[in-house]
Amino acid sequence: MLRQSLSIVAACLIAGAAQAQTAPSPAPAAPAQQKVKKICRSEVDLGSILPKRKCHTKEEWAAINAANQKDTDNFNNSRSNNRAASGGTNGF
Repeated sequence: MLRQSLSIVAACLIAGAAQAQTAPSPAPAAPAQQKVKKICRSEVDLGSILPKRKCHTKEEWAAINAANQKDTDNFNNSRSNNRAASGGTNGF
């Protein structure tokens, strides 16, 4: 059983190596294409004390910030609507 498993693993490794040799190499990047600058921030995820470094482009950060602001606005609006429906009390 062990010999058969080793034979299968060896066959997979040989097949993978043969495929890697026949794969075409990627064309070099066009010089006209500029490298996009990434902006990195350290953020602490909920439930963690260790910050994680997150890197995105300026446009991606803008989209993330807009989505976060939209979620915050939706939360605040739903809270306001719930207060008005319950007679204006704050629930405490």
